Amino acid sequence: MLITSSKDAYLQEGAVTEVTSGTADVTVNDGSTAQTWAGFGGTFNEKGWEALSVLSPDDRDRALKLLFDAADGAKLTYGRIPIGASDYATSRYTLDDAAGDTSMASFSIARDREKLIPYIKAAMAVNPDIHFWGSPWTPPPWMKDNSAYDRGNMKDDAAILGAYAVYLARFVEEYGEEGIEVEAIHPQNEPGFPQDYPSCLWTGAVMARFIGSHLGPTFEERGVSAEIFIGTMSNRRRAGLQEP
Repeated sequence: MLITSSKDAYLQEGAVTEVTSGTADVTVNDGSTAQTWAGFGGTFNEKGWEALSVLSPDDRDRALKLLFDAADGAKLTYGRIPIGASDYATSRYTLDDAAGDTSMASFSIARDREKLIPYIKAAMAVNPDIHFWGSPWTPPPWMKDNSAYDRGNMKDDAAILGAYAVYLARFVEEYGEEGIEVEAIHPQNEPGFPQDYPSCLWTGAVMARFIGSHLGPTFEERGVSAEIFIGTMSNRRRAGLQEP
């Protein structure tokens, strides 16, 4: 089954047509190299695995091959892993929802083992050379000024920022124990974009202090080799949102 979507023709059902003949003219300038292109990727999420799970085993394997196989597929080589719930999770959660747990005693990736990690491992079975990076859509609600998964601001509190650094380090460490190497961490997805799904606002000053005084030193102390990236970024104002 093929589903297409365009203006005034949303979610139209069609059929896949395989073209086995024909010609096309392609002009390639191989006289100079502008840049090195490492590859394309996408984001793993719970709803993606749910969609794949309704397929027959053969169809699911074919879908995974079309996405990740080097010879017969798109060869997606980068994968973003949400740290806790994203907007495509089946419900809201983080990896430590125990209020005030600055020691991370209740940290757990048990929820991820239900749908997210099986999806990642199914992709790795097709392409074992995928590069992974992790990004939270929201910190645990108790680390925010509104105590909620959606919207709110990251608290500017040393104990909270220190706990969040350990939270991100634990994510890298425990995914490593699952055989999934996380090569980079983003402290926050779209830190200037509050939404009615898991999200969180950060000021530039708090982000800089968190990385310099907490996340970087915590990674070094614990021997976490993952790099620290700033993105993903977006416009601060959109759809009538006001500056915080």
